[in-house]
Amino acid sequence: MSRETIKAIVLAGHGATDKLEYVDFPKPVTAEDEFLIEVHTCGMDNPDVWARQGAYTTAGS
Repeated sequence: MSRETIKAIVLAGHGATDKLEYVDFPKPVTAEDEFLIEVHTCGMDNPDVWARQGAYTTAGS
């Protein structure tokens, strides 16, 4: 992994966990008044799981 990329878990479609892909992703470019936060650990909660299954929508969608 180079400094121009970050690791990301991408939702590639609705379905089982096989739709979650661990990929190299372009490192975001921040503006002068923004900053990038380094994350070491994250998790999923019920709305994340429901969205992956196609059973959850947000307002207006």
